[in-house]
Amino acid sequence: MHVAYVTPFYTGQMDGRFGRFHDWVHALRDADDPPFTFEVHAMTATKPDGTLVSRPTELLGDGDDLWASPKNNVAFALNTPRLARDLRRSKADIVHVITVGGILTPTVAAAANAPIVLGPNVGGWFPNRREELWIDGTADSLRLRGKFELRRQLVRASRASHVIAFSEYHREMLELLGIERSRISVLEAGVDSTFSSRSSRRNEPPEVLYVGDLSAHKGYDLFLEAIEMIDESVRGRIVGGNEPDYELLSALDLEHIVTHDGFVDRSELHEIYRSADLLVVPSIDETAGPNTQIEALACGTPVVITDAPGINEYAPAGTAETFWPRTPSALADAISNALTNLEEMTAVARSNADTFDAIHVCESLAEIYENLQ
Repeated sequence: MHVAYVTPFYTGQMDGRFGRFHDWVHALRDADDPPFTFEVHAMTATKPDGTLVSRPTELLGDGDDLWASPKNNVAFALNTPRLARDLRRSKADIVHVITVGGILTPTVAAAANAPIVLGPNVGGWFPNRREELWIDGTADSLRLRGKFELRRQLVRASRASHVIAFSEYHREMLELLGIERSRISVLEAGVDSTFSSRSSRRNEPPEVLYVGDLSAHKGYDLFLEAIEMIDESVRGRIVGGNEPDYELLSALDLEHIVTHDGFVDRSELHEIYRSADLLVVPSIDETAGPNTQIEALACGTPVVITDAPGINEYAPAGTAETFWPRTPSALADAISNALTNLEEMTAVARSNADTFDAIHVCESLAEIYENLQ
Protein backbone atom coordinates (compact mmCIF):
# COMPACT_ATOMS: atom_id res chain seq x y z
CA MET A 1 0.00 0.00 0.00
CA HIS A 2 1.27 3.44 -0.96
CA VAL A 3 0.04 6.69 0.64
CA ALA A 4 0.37 10.25 -0.64
CA TYR A 5 0.48 12.79 2.18
CA VAL A 6 -0.49 16.38 1.37
CA THR A 7 0.52 19.20 3.70
CA PRO A 8 0.83 22.99 3.56
CA PHE A 9 4.27 22.74 5.22
CA TYR A 10 6.88 20.01 5.46
CA THR A 11 10.21 19.83 7.24
CA GLY A 12 12.74 17.05 7.31
CA GLN A 13 13.70 17.84 10.90
CA MET A 14 11.97 17.55 14.26
CA ASP A 15 9.64 20.53 14.48
CA GLY A 16 6.59 21.61 16.44
CA ARG A 17 4.62 22.81 13.42
CA PHE A 18 2.18 20.04 12.45
CA GLY A 19 4.31 18.14 14.95
CA ARG A 20 2.27 14.96 15.26
CA PHE A 21 2.11 14.60 11.45
CA HIS A 22 5.84 15.12 11.04
CA ASP A 23 6.56 12.62 13.80
CA TRP A 24 4.67 9.81 12.11
CA VAL A 25 6.05 10.63 8.64
CA HIS A 26 9.59 10.69 10.02
CA ALA A 27 8.93 7.37 11.79
CA LEU A 28 7.91 5.87 8.44
CA ARG A 29 10.92 7.45 6.73
CA ASP A 30 13.37 6.00 9.25
CA ALA A 31 11.74 2.58 9.82
CA ASP A 32 13.46 -0.56 8.52
CA ASP A 33 10.11 -2.23 7.81
CA PRO A 34 7.34 0.43 7.62
CA PRO A 35 3.70 -0.73 7.49
CA PHE A 36 3.26 1.09 4.15
CA THR A 37 5.23 3.23 1.72
CA PHE A 38 4.53 6.92 1.25
CA GLU A 39 5.34 10.15 -0.50
CA VAL A 40 4.86 13.77 0.60
CA HIS A 41 3.34 16.63 -1.41
CA ALA A 42 3.97 20.02 0.21
CA MET A 43 3.07 23.60 -0.64
CA THR A 44 6.07 24.94 1.33
CA ALA A 45 9.03 23.25 2.98
CA THR A 46 12.21 23.73 4.94
CA LYS A 47 15.11 21.28 5.08
CA PRO A 48 13.38 19.02 2.52
CA ASP A 49 14.32 15.35 2.25
CA GLY A 50 13.74 12.48 -0.15
CA THR A 51 10.12 12.01 0.86
CA LEU A 52 9.06 15.06 -1.17
CA VAL A 53 7.73 14.29 -4.65
CA SER A 54 8.92 17.69 -5.84
CA ARG A 55 10.50 20.76 -4.30
CA PRO A 56 8.23 23.75 -3.65
CA THR A 57 8.81 26.93 -5.60
CA GLU A 58 10.68 29.28 -3.27
CA LEU A 59 10.43 32.64 -5.01
CA LEU A 60 9.32 34.23 -1.72
CA GLY A 61 11.45 32.13 0.62
CA ASP A 62 11.30 28.68 2.18
CA GLY A 63 8.77 27.37 4.69
CA ASP A 64 10.50 29.02 7.65
CA ASP A 65 10.45 32.42 5.94
CA LEU A 66 6.80 32.07 4.96
CA TRP A 67 5.32 30.63 8.16
CA ALA A 68 2.58 32.92 9.55
CA SER A 69 3.44 35.51 6.88
CA PRO A 70 0.96 37.12 4.43
CA LYS A 71 3.27 35.85 1.69
CA ASN A 72 2.30 32.29 2.62
CA ASN A 73 -0.95 32.44 0.62
CA VAL A 74 0.92 33.84 -2.38
CA ALA A 75 3.36 30.93 -2.13
CA PHE A 76 0.42 28.51 -2.01
CA ALA A 77 -1.00 30.02 -5.20
CA LEU A 78 2.37 29.74 -6.94
CA ASN A 79 2.70 26.09 -5.90
CA THR A 80 -0.86 24.96 -6.67
CA PRO A 81 -0.21 23.97 -10.33
CA ARG A 82 2.79 21.86 -9.26
CA LEU A 83 0.79 20.16 -6.49
CA ALA A 84 -2.14 19.39 -8.80
CA ARG A 85 0.18 17.98 -11.47
CA ASP A 86 2.00 15.75 -9.00
CA LEU A 87 -1.24 14.42 -7.49
CA ARG A 88 -2.65 13.55 -10.92
CA ARG A 89 0.50 11.58 -11.68
CA SER A 90 0.61 9.86 -8.31
CA LYS A 91 -0.02 6.11 -8.11
CA ALA A 92 -0.98 6.30 -4.44
CA ASP A 93 -3.70 4.01 -3.06
CA ILE A 94 -4.70 6.64 -0.46
CA VAL A 95 -4.35 10.42 -0.45
CA HIS A 96 -4.14 11.81 3.08
CA VAL A 97 -4.36 15.60 3.42
CA ILE A 98 -3.64 16.66 6.97
CA THR A 99 -5.63 19.91 7.11
CA VAL A 100 -8.21 22.03 5.30
CA GLY A 101 -7.46 25.24 3.43
CA GLY A 102 -9.02 27.54 0.87
CA ILE A 103 -6.52 26.56 -1.86
CA LEU A 104 -5.33 23.19 -0.61
CA THR A 105 -8.68 21.43 -0.15
CA PRO A 106 -10.22 22.04 -3.59
CA THR A 107 -6.89 21.28 -5.28
CA VAL A 108 -6.66 17.87 -3.61
CA ALA A 109 -10.34 17.11 -4.24
CA ALA A 110 -9.96 17.86 -7.95
CA ALA A 111 -6.61 16.15 -8.55
CA ALA A 112 -6.60 13.07 -6.28
CA ASN A 113 -7.12 9.69 -7.96
CA ALA A 114 -7.65 7.66 -4.76
CA PRO A 115 -9.78 7.72 -1.58
CA ILE A 116 -9.07 10.83 0.50
CA VAL A 117 -8.39 10.89 4.24
CA LEU A 118 -8.52 14.25 6.04
CA GLY A 119 -6.99 15.43 9.31
CA PRO A 120 -6.13 15.53 12.11
CA ASN A 121 -5.03 19.19 11.88
CA VAL A 122 -8.56 20.59 11.58
CA GLY A 123 -8.78 23.11 14.39
CA GLY A 124 -9.86 26.60 15.29
CA TRP A 125 -13.06 27.70 16.98
CA PHE A 126 -15.98 25.27 17.21
CA PRO A 127 -19.38 25.85 18.86
CA ASN A 128 -18.55 23.37 21.64
CA ARG A 129 -15.37 25.19 22.69
CA ARG A 130 -15.37 27.58 25.63
CA GLU A 131 -16.42 30.86 24.11
CA GLU A 132 -14.70 33.04 26.70
CA LEU A 133 -11.36 31.88 25.30
CA TRP A 134 -12.22 32.89 21.78
CA ILE A 135 -15.01 35.45 21.50
CA ASP A 136 -14.60 39.06 22.63
CA GLY A 137 -17.63 40.92 21.35
CA THR A 138 -19.94 40.73 18.34
CA ALA A 139 -17.26 41.33 15.70
CA ASP A 140 -15.16 38.49 17.07
CA SER A 141 -18.19 36.21 17.14
CA LEU A 142 -19.08 36.95 13.52
CA ARG A 143 -15.49 36.45 12.36
CA LEU A 144 -15.06 33.10 14.12
CA ARG A 145 -18.46 31.80 13.07
CA GLY A 146 -17.69 32.80 9.50
CA LYS A 147 -14.42 30.83 9.62
CA PHE A 148 -16.25 27.85 11.09
CA GLU A 149 -18.78 27.91 8.26
CA LEU A 150 -15.94 28.12 5.73
CA ARG A 151 -14.31 25.06 7.30
CA ARG A 152 -17.61 23.22 7.09
CA GLN A 153 -17.91 23.98 3.39
CA LEU A 154 -14.28 23.01 2.75
CA VAL A 155 -14.74 19.68 4.54
CA ARG A 156 -17.86 19.04 2.50
CA ALA A 157 -15.95 19.81 -0.70
CA SER A 158 -12.93 17.70 0.28
CA ARG A 159 -14.50 14.39 -0.85
CA ALA A 160 -12.93 12.79 2.24
CA SER A 161 -13.88 9.17 2.78
CA HIS A 162 -12.54 9.27 6.33
CA VAL A 163 -11.44 11.91 8.85
CA ILE A 164 -8.85 11.65 11.62
CA ALA A 165 -9.30 13.30 15.05
CA PHE A 166 -6.80 13.91 17.83
CA SER A 167 -9.20 13.09 20.68
CA GLU A 168 -12.81 12.24 21.52
CA TYR A 169 -13.31 15.94 22.25
CA HIS A 170 -11.95 16.71 18.78
CA ARG A 171 -14.25 14.08 17.24
CA GLU A 172 -17.23 15.92 18.75
CA MET A 173 -15.97 19.11 17.08
CA LEU A 174 -15.65 17.41 13.72
CA GLU A 175 -19.19 16.07 13.98
CA LEU A 176 -20.33 19.70 14.19
CA LEU A 177 -18.88 20.13 10.69
CA GLY A 178 -21.43 17.60 9.44
CA ILE A 179 -19.12 14.55 9.41
CA GLU A 180 -20.79 11.30 10.44
CA ARG A 181 -19.28 9.76 13.55
CA SER A 182 -18.71 6.48 11.72
CA ARG A 183 -16.33 8.29 9.34
CA ILE A 184 -14.12 9.68 12.13
CA SER A 185 -11.29 7.77 13.82
CA VAL A 186 -9.46 9.04 16.90
CA LEU A 187 -5.74 8.69 16.34
CA GLU A 188 -3.73 7.26 19.20
CA ALA A 189 -1.05 9.52 20.61
CA GLY A 190 2.52 9.02 19.43
CA VAL A 191 5.60 11.19 19.01
CA ASP A 192 9.11 10.94 17.62
CA SER A 193 11.23 8.13 19.09
CA THR A 194 13.66 10.76 20.39
CA PHE A 195 11.10 11.13 23.16
CA SER A 196 11.67 7.72 24.69
CA SER A 197 12.13 6.53 28.25
CA ARG A 198 15.69 6.27 29.48
CA SER A 199 17.19 6.36 32.94
CA SER A 200 16.93 9.80 34.48
CA ARG A 201 18.08 11.31 37.73
CA ARG A 202 15.82 12.18 40.64
CA ASN A 203 16.07 15.75 41.84
CA GLU A 204 16.26 17.02 45.39
CA PRO A 205 14.14 19.04 45.80
CA PRO A 206 11.87 17.67 43.02
CA GLU A 207 11.78 19.60 39.75
CA VAL A 208 8.30 20.54 38.53
CA LEU A 209 8.29 21.46 34.84
CA TYR A 210 6.05 23.71 32.73
CA VAL A 211 6.50 23.74 28.93
CA GLY A 212 4.51 26.06 26.68
CA ASP A 213 3.36 29.59 25.97
CA LEU A 214 3.44 31.92 28.96
CA SER A 215 -0.27 32.55 28.56
CA ALA A 216 -3.45 32.32 30.61
CA HIS A 217 -4.82 29.72 28.18
CA LYS A 218 -1.86 27.40 28.86
CA GLY A 219 -1.99 28.14 32.60
CA TYR A 220 1.27 30.00 33.17
CA ASP A 221 -0.05 32.24 35.98
CA LEU A 222 -1.89 29.28 37.49
CA PHE A 223 1.31 27.25 37.57
CA LEU A 224 3.24 29.97 39.39
CA GLU A 225 0.45 30.59 41.90
CA ALA A 226 0.24 26.85 42.63
CA ILE A 227 4.03 26.54 43.11
CA GLU A 228 3.83 29.36 45.67
CA MET A 229 1.13 27.47 47.62
CA ILE A 230 2.90 24.09 47.84
CA ASP A 231 4.16 23.22 51.32
CA GLU A 232 6.82 20.83 50.05
CA SER A 233 10.21 22.03 48.91
CA VAL A 234 10.23 22.08 45.08
CA ARG A 235 11.94 23.80 42.20
CA GLY A 236 9.97 25.08 39.24
CA ARG A 237 11.32 25.13 35.70
CA ILE A 238 9.61 27.00 32.86
CA VAL A 239 10.36 26.40 29.19
CA GLY A 240 8.58 28.89 26.93
CA GLY A 241 9.18 31.34 24.13
CA ASN A 242 8.50 34.77 25.57
CA GLU A 243 9.71 36.77 28.56
CA PRO A 244 8.57 35.62 32.02
CA ASP A 245 6.35 37.83 34.16
CA TYR A 246 9.02 39.18 36.50
CA GLU A 247 6.50 41.21 38.48
CA LEU A 248 4.42 38.11 39.20
CA LEU A 249 7.52 36.09 40.11
CA SER A 250 8.57 38.86 42.49
CA ALA A 251 5.09 39.27 43.99
CA LEU A 252 4.93 35.54 44.69
CA ASP A 253 8.54 35.52 45.94
CA LEU A 254 9.48 32.78 43.49
CA GLU A 255 12.67 34.14 41.92
CA HIS A 256 14.81 31.83 44.06
CA ILE A 257 12.97 28.58 43.19
CA VAL A 258 11.68 29.09 39.61
CA THR A 259 13.98 29.23 36.57
CA HIS A 260 13.04 30.21 33.03
CA ASP A 261 14.83 28.70 30.02
CA GLY A 262 13.11 30.66 27.25
CA PHE A 263 12.59 28.99 23.88
CA VAL A 264 14.16 25.53 23.52
CA ASP A 265 14.29 23.75 20.17
CA ARG A 266 12.05 20.68 20.11
CA SER A 267 15.02 18.47 19.30
CA GLU A 268 16.41 19.29 22.77
CA LEU A 269 13.21 18.93 24.78
CA HIS A 270 13.61 15.20 25.49
CA GLU A 271 16.52 15.85 27.85
CA ILE A 272 14.46 18.43 29.72
CA TYR A 273 11.52 16.06 30.17
CA ARG A 274 13.80 13.26 31.36
CA SER A 275 15.57 15.47 33.88
CA ALA A 276 12.29 16.68 35.40
CA ASP A 277 10.36 14.80 38.07
CA LEU A 278 6.93 15.99 36.97
CA LEU A 279 5.36 17.90 34.06
CA VAL A 280 2.42 20.18 34.82
CA VAL A 281 -0.13 20.87 32.04
CA PRO A 282 -2.70 23.36 33.40
CA SER A 283 -4.26 24.31 30.03
CA ILE A 284 -7.90 25.37 29.81
CA ASP A 285 -8.80 23.70 26.55
CA GLU A 286 -6.96 21.51 24.02
CA THR A 287 -7.88 19.32 21.04
CA ALA A 288 -4.55 17.59 20.50
CA GLY A 289 -3.22 16.44 23.82
CA PRO A 290 -1.30 18.73 24.06
CA ASN A 291 2.00 17.51 22.61
CA THR A 292 3.92 18.44 25.77
CA GLN A 293 1.96 15.90 27.81
CA ILE A 294 2.53 13.14 25.25
CA GLU A 295 6.23 13.96 24.87
CA ALA A 296 6.72 13.81 28.64
CA LEU A 297 4.86 10.50 28.95
CA ALA A 298 6.95 9.08 26.09
CA CYS A 299 10.02 10.04 28.13
CA GLY A 300 8.62 8.24 31.18
CA THR A 301 7.86 11.43 33.12
CA PRO A 302 4.52 11.53 34.99
CA VAL A 303 2.16 14.48 34.58
CA VAL A 304 -0.34 16.69 36.39
CA ILE A 305 -3.12 17.72 34.02
CA THR A 306 -6.38 19.63 33.94
CA ASP A 307 -9.34 17.25 34.18
CA ALA A 308 -10.90 18.60 30.98
CA PRO A 309 -11.84 17.18 27.55
CA GLY A 310 -8.99 16.97 25.09
CA ILE A 311 -6.45 16.85 27.94
CA ASN A 312 -7.55 13.95 30.14
CA GLU A 313 -7.77 11.27 27.43
CA TYR A 314 -4.14 10.29 26.94
CA ALA A 315 -2.37 9.36 30.16
CA PRO A 316 -2.43 5.65 31.15
CA ALA A 317 -3.79 4.88 34.62
CA GLY A 318 -1.26 5.68 37.31
CA THR A 319 0.78 8.14 35.23
CA ALA A 320 -1.22 11.32 35.84
CA GLU A 321 -2.75 13.34 38.65
CA THR A 322 -5.74 15.39 37.47
CA PHE A 323 -7.15 18.54 39.04
CA TRP A 324 -10.44 20.42 38.94
CA PRO A 325 -11.67 23.08 39.44
CA ARG A 326 -8.99 24.99 37.62
CA THR A 327 -7.76 27.00 40.60
CA PRO A 328 -4.31 27.51 42.15
CA SER A 329 -5.27 25.57 45.29
CA ALA A 330 -6.62 22.58 43.32
CA LEU A 331 -3.47 22.51 41.19
CA ALA A 332 -1.23 22.83 44.26
CA ASP A 333 -3.03 19.89 45.88
CA ALA A 334 -2.63 17.81 42.70
CA ILE A 335 1.11 18.56 42.51
CA SER A 336 1.50 17.65 46.19
CA ASN A 337 -0.37 14.37 45.69
CA ALA A 338 1.80 13.55 42.68
CA LEU A 339 4.99 14.28 44.61
CA THR A 340 3.81 12.02 47.44
CA ASN A 341 3.32 9.18 44.95
CA LEU A 342 6.16 10.17 42.64
CA GLU A 343 8.17 6.95 42.79
CA GLU A 344 5.18 4.78 41.88
CA MET A 345 3.92 7.20 39.19
CA THR A 346 7.37 7.37 37.60
CA ALA A 347 7.66 3.58 37.49
CA VAL A 348 4.25 3.26 35.81
CA ALA A 349 5.05 6.10 33.36
CA ARG A 350 8.29 4.41 32.31
CA SER A 351 6.58 1.06 31.86
CA ASN A 352 4.05 2.67 29.50
CA ALA A 353 6.43 5.03 27.69
CA ASP A 354 6.93 2.98 24.53
CA THR A 355 3.19 3.04 23.75
CA PHE A 356 3.67 6.66 22.65
CA ASP A 357 6.11 5.88 19.84
CA ALA A 358 4.92 7.32 16.51
CA ILE A 359 5.48 4.04 14.68
CA HIS A 360 2.45 2.64 16.55
CA VAL A 361 0.41 5.50 15.10
CA CYS A 362 1.54 4.45 11.62
CA GLU A 363 0.36 0.89 12.29
CA SER A 364 -3.08 2.21 13.30
CA LEU A 365 -3.19 4.40 10.20
CA ALA A 366 -2.39 1.35 8.06
CA GLU A 367 -5.55 -0.38 9.35
CA ILE A 368 -7.66 2.69 8.53
CA TYR A 369 -6.21 2.92 5.03
CA GLU A 370 -6.70 -0.77 4.31
CA ASN A 371 -10.40 -0.54 5.21
CA LEU A 372 -10.85 2.25 2.65
CA GLN A 373 -9.44 0.37 -0.35
